[in-house]
Amino acid sequence: MTTAIGAHLDRLVSLTDGSVSATIPLDPLTTAPDSPWSAIEGLKAPQSVRCTEIATETRKESATTASSGDGSCTGCRNLVIDAARMTAASPRLDAGFAEVNGTRLYYEACGGGPALLFLHGFTLDHRMWRAQVEGLSDRYRVITYDARGFGRSAMPGSDPYLHSEDAASLCEHLGIDRVVAVGHSIGGHQTLELAMTRPDLVAGWVSVCTAGLAGLAFPKDIVEMFGALRKTAGEEGPEAAKRIWAGCRWFASAREIPNVARQLDAMLDDYSGWHWTHDNPAVNLKPPAADRLGEVRVPSLVVTGGRDLEYNDAVGAALVEGIRGARALRLPFAGHMANMEDPASVNRAVADLADRALFALSPGP
Repeated sequence: MTTAIGAHLDRLVSLTDGSVSATIPLDPLTTAPDSPWSAIEGLKAPQSVRCTEIATETRKESATTASSGDGSCTGCRNLVIDAARMTAASPRLDAGFAEVNGTRLYYEACGGGPALLFLHGFTLDHRMWRAQVEGLSDRYRVITYDARGFGRSAMPGSDPYLHSEDAASLCEHLGIDRVVAVGHSIGGHQTLELAMTRPDLVAGWVSVCTAGLAGLAFPKDIVEMFGALRKTAGEEGPEAAKRIWAGCRWFASAREIPNVARQLDAMLDDYSGWHWTHDNPAVNLKPPAADRLGEVRVPSLVVTGGRDLEYNDAVGAALVEGIRGARALRLPFAGHMANMEDPASVNRAVADLADRALFALSPGP
């Protein structure tokens, strides 16, 4: 087993914004006129820089159970600052934009070694994985990105597209030939489609409170909420719809943790609301993923929260039942935002799966 320890000693950060690339020493930065930071919307340089800055605050150390189941927006300034938070002790961070699959995706890649790809949930962005970047980038190359239509990535156009194809194209752009794909909520469904369609690329898959599993209908109350969001956004504007979304049950337990609540609000503040005022041309696989779970032949982990919605429990159960050898991880004190509410447990589980799926592919000493 090998790790990219040597790469982690590099004291330089490469900050890439489109065609502009700057290498920034990890010493206290200044705001001199020739500083790379002076060109980014007048930002003041941070006094210290870290890969991620996350809270260690959690509700409690969760008891976990595991079983085998065989059978560009208003938030750009905050996002740029987040990309720059690194210290000399942290792994290298590469941040930039990738022109792939007919779109422009913002990504951050931190650390070195076997690759982990993280895809966020609806209305969120790459920042929801801060705790995973912090906890895993000393052993892995951790890639987080903003899906098409979210964060700093480009909005959809009129042509149909699959998020799974965007993800595959991003991996190819970054020179990744094997990856463990991790997805939250709707991002879990999109990375599931990636695992189904690209077994040559995906070595393992982790579902974190997956939602939107094509072929498994949303319950009536969720359908009604989505209808209300679109109606409100159309009549009163996206900000009014955001207020409804912010109070939905999917975020309830996470809001009991003040720091997690602040992170959620920051991401929601930066969300454009585009999906509530436009028809999204994104498409799913046909036949739907729910009917094709037996096609997943890689090590798989299904994480559910004991305080999530019953709908998400049903999705998790379907995944464990349908994917051969899938393991289940139940976090009894976490809700829908399980990776933010109980990051230590999620990090341990992701690392365990990645060890089985990826480190066996790494060259020996």
